[in-house]
Amino acid sequence: MVDGLKGTLHPLSKPKIINVEVTEQTDEKATMLVTVDMAVGGENKEEIVLVKEQNEWRIVAPKHWFKPE
Repeated sequence: MVDGLKGTLHPLSKPKIINVEVTEQTDEKATMLVTVDMAVGGENKEEIVLVKEQNEWRIVAPKHWFKPE
């Protein structure tokens, strides 16, 4: 799993995370497929792209998922 992930879930969406699958990972980039249960709209799958900067992972897409600490 991707270690050192920083950030918090966006306060407006508040999804319940059902499953997280790392689909691709290198030393500098990772892609995860996250299955969530949204309060409105039911189950949804999102692809999350992360990059590693100074030993910490930062989400770069989609931007609505996380905000910096």
